[in-house]
Order: sequence, then structure tokens, then C-alpha cells
Amino acid sequence: MRDMMYDLLMQQLRKHFYLVFHERYQNEGANDHVIERHGGKHPLLRPELIIVNDQVHGFKRINKRYSSLENFPILVEIEYVIDEGEKFVEFIDLHAEALIKFKNRIKDLTYLANVYHRTVVVENIQTLTTPTEESLVIYSRLNEVLAELSINRDDEDDDEDGLSSEAAMSESEFSLIVETYLVSFVNFLKAVDDVVVKGKKINKLDQIQQTPPV
Repeated sequence: MRDMMYDLLMQQLRKHFYLVFHERYQNEGANDHVIERHGGKHPLLRPELIIVNDQVHGFKRINKRYSSLENFPILVEIEYVIDEGEKFVEFIDLHAEALIKFKNRIKDLTYLANVYHRTVVVENIQTLTTPTEESLVIYSRLNEVLAELSINRDDEDDDEDGLSSEAAMSESEFSLIVETYLVSFVNFLKAVDDVVVKGKKINKLDQIQQTPPV
């Protein structure tokens, strides 16, 4: 059921990203339409608690080898409508703008983009007024698959053949699909960081962790 999508999405986002800020916009003329924006980081940047004798004593320092992942800030934008207290998701945009220089590793970057092409899209954006300035934007294809799916545990709106006109699936199946795209997204960011930022060779990566869509 579509009214469960928001809660399931947020569960997976909190699980796989380190979310650091949240904004909410609601049109005064259309109180049922809401836009939420969440800013996040790669999960390897999530601080770990220092616990001694069952008491919290602060946070551990982030491992220096992960600090370059700060160059990949993550932005999530969710649009939904509220109907009788339930949130119905209409659109989700998940992307990261890579604050890195990548021209000298463009072949390796293209290779990685092709490996992950089923779950991410990579764009090289050039400003017309300053053509020497370019940025790398990495988009998840999550919204594409969500546009085709519906959680419909009760088999509502069956067609003449007794099958749902929309893809019927359980909450666990829906969560698995979302998780697949989120994991692939953060794996791609880590691979780009290793190859483009740290200068590792493709064949030296421990694993290119591409998870195909469910």
C-alpha cells in the first residue's frame, strides 16, 4: 500500500546513510502537498559512540582513510501528499554532487558508471558561462523503479485476470528493492572515491560491489 512507502523509505535511508539535516516545506495553498529534504553522508562517516561501563563517553574519531568521502554530500528530496493523515509518496530524488577533480581518471570513471548503470546515472555538468568549471553529479535510479511499483498487500484494484494492475508486493519485498538501490548507490560513491580521489587502479579494488536490481 502506497501509504506505507514513506515510513519504509525513511527506515532504509536512516539505515544506509548518515543523515545530518532535514528540511520540510509545505505549500500554504495546498496543505496536503509536502516536500522534505534530507542531507546526508556516506555511512562510513557515521560517528561511533565510545561506551565504557554501559555509559556514553563521546564519539570515536572518523578513520582518516574515509575522510575523503566528505567530498560526496548526499541529498534526498521526497515529495508526498497527505490524505487523511497518511503520507503518499509521489517522487524521490537521490543524488550526490561530487566535489572532486575527475578529468584525469575519466576512463576509469566511465567504466564504473557502466558497471553500475542499472542503479545509478552519472552526469558531467558544465557551466555555459564558465566552461572550464565542471561538476560530477551521481543520481540514483531509485525513483524510476518506485514509479513502477506499488505496495498492495491486499490485492486491491484487481484486473479481470485476478492480478493487480500494479505490481503487488509485500512490505519486505519493497524494502529489499529500496535497500538494493541504496546499497548500490553508496558502493558506487566508495568506488569513485577509491579510484578517482585516492588513485587506486580498477583491478586493485577489493570488489566492485554492484548489486543488480531485484
